[in-house]
Amino acid sequence: MKPVTARMLFTAAFLALTVLASGTAWGAMGEVTSFAFRAAQDDVLGLERSLEPDGRPDAHFVLSLKGIGAISDISLRAVDGKRAWAPAASGDRWIMVVRDASGKTISSESGIPITPFLGFVTLNLYVSDDGTAFSETREYEVSVKFIDDSTTSAKIEVKGMPDVFGSPEPLQPESGVMTATVFGIGNRDVAGKRETLGKDGTNDAHFRVRFTTISVVDQITIRNVDGANAMWDTVPGNGAWAIAVFQDDKLKNRADGSVQFTVDGDTTLDLWVADNGAVSGGKTRFEVIIKFNDGTTFREIASPGTPEVEASVEDILSAVLYAPATTDIANRGEAPGANGIPDWRVTLSVAGEGTIISFIIRGIEGSVAEWDTLPGNKRPIAVVTDTAGKILNSSNGSVSIPLSGRKDLSIWLDDAGALSDGANKFRVIAVLSDGRTFERLIERASTQTSVQPGTEKVQESDSVRAFYMGKGPRNLIGKGEPEDIAKGLDADHDAHIRLRLVSLNGTIDSLTVESLNGNGGDWDTIPGNGRWHIAVTETAIGPILNKNDGSFSRKVSGNSEFHLWLADNGKLSANPSGYRVIVRFSDGRALSQSLF
Repeated sequence: MKPVTARMLFTAAFLALTVLASGTAWGAMGEVTSFAFRAAQDDVLGLERSLEPDGRPDAHFVLSLKGIGAISDISLRAVDGKRAWAPAASGDRWIMVVRDASGKTISSESGIPITPFLGFVTLNLYVSDDGTAFSETREYEVSVKFIDDSTTSAKIEVKGMPDVFGSPEPLQPESGVMTATVFGIGNRDVAGKRETLGKDGTNDAHFRVRFTTISVVDQITIRNVDGANAMWDTVPGNGAWAIAVFQDDKLKNRADGSVQFTVDGDTTLDLWVADNGAVSGGKTRFEVIIKFNDGTTFREIASPGTPEVEASVEDILSAVLYAPATTDIANRGEAPGANGIPDWRVTLSVAGEGTIISFIIRGIEGSVAEWDTLPGNKRPIAVVTDTAGKILNSSNGSVSIPLSGRKDLSIWLDDAGALSDGANKFRVIAVLSDGRTFERLIERASTQTSVQPGTEKVQESDSVRAFYMGKGPRNLIGKGEPEDIAKGLDADHDAHIRLRLVSLNGTIDSLTVESLNGNGGDWDTIPGNGRWHIAVTETAIGPILNKNDGSFSRKVSGNSEFHLWLADNGKLSANPSGYRVIVRFSDGRALSQSLF
């Protein structure tokens, strides 16, 4: 008699559970808990039925399922019929590569093997395209078939990416419209391996373009035309790494990495990207594509150039205005202090060398309101804090802030009505001790709406289900609200909440975990309000979905699932039933449920 092994026990248990599930349940063995487009960055397969990488990026989807059963097939299609894919290509269906959560390929030319699962399973789907489907915005549907012939499906809309999946233009090294140069790895670190700008500790690759036109730049893309696969752009939300765009040493990107700025005549732009090895490898050619708002497109193959010794960036790199939450350290006087009214917040990233001796916030359109750190002029104070929340003003309101490289700061303002009017525009000015000034137009945060989060009516809903899972096993986030969610990690495991949304459609604007009695602490995904961050993942082992500033937005349809990770303040883990989760949608809905 053969000895009983652990594998045999697992198989027997699985078969028993499968029979039980199929015999007692109505519907499919599993259900889709999340279906998301991740990126178009990796080169995994070729066109049609080829499993050989072809130097072109492939579309990457992530699918998560819940249930008890075994998967027998998976398919993906554009809902309008433009293209379809499956692990076993046949007819008009192109081949798909399926990988498990660890990155191991489980599919082959003949399809996928019977794939059992107990509880949760996450799969990565890779498909190629010649521009027929992904060049335009379309809706895609994934379908999963189980061994009992039951099925489940989900849909998602993916933005068009013509510069990624369109056929490359014939190479025209001397177009006469634009020149493009690649200098290799430079001495700046301004673009990270993500969609938003920021240092990652590694110097970036440097491109430069020069052209002559009068128009508005709407979009910039850099992609390989041979050699190693690579692509960067200024389009938020498509998974491509960011391009930091400079004109006359002034950063032109908006807070989300996008661009829209006027050019008038002879124009030179410096473009910086985080290298994935394609630039430093030296064997890849790149095409730079500039799109303008009048429909004109310039494109050119970048010629190799001699690396230049460049001065470090000295400027205000970003300035974003956030609506009030709970912090109250500013007033209408000239010294720091609370007045019982929560403050507005401007987050800044400043780079340079020297000493900042004053900040000025000045209305430039629709308002003449002004705040500053200059004592004795009877203007209301601008309270400056560092990333830890320490007030940097002296008792008389003045500042003296050493600057060497990049520094992230916050400026807190008491409002008499000018900031709350969304039509008003403001500029921030930093004055240095040697007389230099850095200036930047202040952007309003995209999460800010006419109804400030926390003031709308919150409705308890059975469509929101929140389960406290205990602490760990992950440690994704630290205490507080650093301006970069990845910074400030501590040594403690995070509190873990599993959030299920049932039959809910719309776009999530933010998530909040708050104490029911008001004394247990609050967390959310709204930057700049003083509450601790929430890290959001689609699966228990998935990557963080938040932007660097902690914000989170996601379109959902039908049933969805997310995992929330919070730095525990000791009160949450001691009494999780004393908290609730609030899901706020872009249409103004605010739905809640207490933790189970």
